[in-house]
Amino acid sequence: QAPVTLVSLILMPLVMLFLTKPEIRKTPEAPQIAKMRLEEMGPLSIREWTMLSCFLGVLILWILSSTVPSIFPFTTTGVAAMGVGVLLLLGIISVKDHIICNKGAFDLLLWFSILLMFASELKKKGFFEWLAVRIDFSSLPRQLP
Repeated sequence: QAPVTLVSLILMPLVMLFLTKPEIRKTPEAPQIAKMRLEEMGPLSIREWTMLSCFLGVLILWILSSTVPSIFPFTTTGVAAMGVGVLLLLGIISVKDHIICNKGAFDLLLWFSILLMFASELKKKGFFEWLAVRIDFSSLPRQLP
């Protein structure tokens, strides 16, 4: 599988370049513009450092919970919920500004996390294996018209 991935990694940008044909191909001034904009923004604030730390913590917990589940027995959804909880407790995000005002995004996060937890529990309980054994396609025609 690794050679296929490497070939895709090399070929996909070239295929996309051919298919999309971007109008601008060279931007030699981009590094100077980026440097200027970063200088305008100034150094990271304490809130931004806290957000970055929380993000790195969530990322590390995701990795550790999938590689060492005996020590870090968290689901990915649980880790994400912990990250949001920490950001709420530290005042980096607020319920009013970031959750209520972005109701659609929060609803999506909530329902997606519920579905992920539901699917992982069904998998743990062996539901999908049970269902696969009981599905019978013998009554279907062998060829579709």
